[in-house]
Amino acid sequence: MRKGVHLSFIISLLFIKTMAQNYDESKVPAYTLPEVLKTESGKVIHDNAAWEKERRPELLMLFADNIYGQMTKDFDNIKFTTTNDDANAMNGKAHLKQVTISVLRNGKAVDIHLVLFTPNNYKQPVPAFLLINNREDSTMDPTRKIKSEFWPAEMVIDSGYAIAAFQVNDAAPDDKDTYQNGVLQLYPEQLQAANGMKAIGAWAWAASRVMDYFEKDKAIDAKKVTLVGHSRGGKTALWAGATDQRFAIVVSNCSGNSGAALARRQFGERI
Repeated sequence: MRKGVHLSFIISLLFIKTMAQNYDESKVPAYTLPEVLKTESGKVIHDNAAWEKERRPELLMLFADNIYGQMTKDFDNIKFTTTNDDANAMNGKAHLKQVTISVLRNGKAVDIHLVLFTPNNYKQPVPAFLLINNREDSTMDPTRKIKSEFWPAEMVIDSGYAIAAFQVNDAAPDDKDTYQNGVLQLYPEQLQAANGMKAIGAWAWAASRVMDYFEKDKAIDAKKVTLVGHSRGGKTALWAGATDQRFAIVVSNCSGNSGAALARRQFGERI
C-alpha cells in the first residue's frame, strides 16, 4: 500500500471510530442537563408570564442556533385553491378536499398539496390530525385504492375526526443535495445564514401554512389540531409544535436525537 493511501485509510478509520454511535450504556459519559426553569442569567422562572417572555424564547433560540435553524414567518401572500372536492368519499362516510396552498414571497411561489378528509354527518367543526408525510405519495392516496397503516384515514374518520396530510417533498426534498428546491427558494438568504433554515425547518414551515388553511375551513376546529410525524417527520412535528403554538397536540414517533432524545447524552443517534 502506498504511503499516501495508507495514511488516508488510517484517517478514515479514525473518523469512523470518532463518529460511531454508542449503544453501550456503560460507555455513556457524565452529562449535565440545563435547568429548564432557570434563564441563562440564572433567574428562576416562577410563573407562566416569565416563561413565555424570558425562558421560552431562550430555549427556542438555542434549538434554532444549534439544531434546526431559525424559523422564518414572513411572506407576501397565501392563497388556497381546492382542486378536488368529493362529498361522498370513503363510500359516503367522508368529505374529501384536495387543496393547493400557494405561498408567495419576493416574486417566487411554492405550492403545498394538502389531502383532507372530514367525517360526514357532523354539524360542528371537528378536531383534525395532520400528518407530516415523509413517505411515498401513495401513503395518502386520496382515492383510497391504496391504504397504508402509516396514514389510517378510515380509522380516524370512523372515530369522528378529520385527517389530513402533506408530502414533505413539496416543502423540501428529503435529500442533502436538493433540499433547497422548495420553500428555501422563497428564502435564499437562509442558505447563507449560520443558523439558516434547512429541510426540517421547511417542513415545519409548511405545517404552519396548513394551519393557516385550517383556520379558514369551517369544517375544522383549528383549536384542536394534532400534528403527527415519524422519524425525521417526528423531529419536524416537535419543532413545528414548539414554534407554532396553534397546534394543540404533537404526536412524535421515533424522533431520535435532535428530536425527543437527550441531545447532551452520548448514546445512539447523534445530532
